[in-house]
Amino acid sequence: MDELEKSEAPSPLAVNVSTHEIPEGLSGWVGFVGIITIVSGASYILSCIGIFIGVFMVIAGIALMGGKSALDNITHADPLMIPFLEKLRTFMLMTGIVYIVTIALTIIGLTLYFGFIVALLSSIGNVPL
Repeated sequence: MDELEKSEAPSPLAVNVSTHEIPEGLSGWVGFVGIITIVSGASYILSCIGIFIGVFMVIAGIALMGGKSALDNITHADPLMIPFLEKLRTFMLMTGIVYIVTIALTIIGLTLYFGFIVALLSSIGNVPL
């Protein structure tokens, strides 16, 4: 009877079996936002004007990458955490989209700027003095 009582007693380290999977895509977006944050921070640091901001951005990006590594090791979460993780995924998704749009607009802006400069420089040779 002692053996039966010991085997039925729950372990204090028992894992909750009613867990849910981590929202799909969360780890990917966390990694993307982390990398872009590190790259953005590095560009701020190289500009010499934004060194202070850049250092904090690099630290935040490294923390996000550490969070991504921890998230990759987790397969299931407590059901009460799922709404939080879904909201976090939405936040990372929106932040990633903002980064993508910003990069696209920067490329378009630089293309137009340098196109204007090239057109301006090429028209200088056609102006009679």
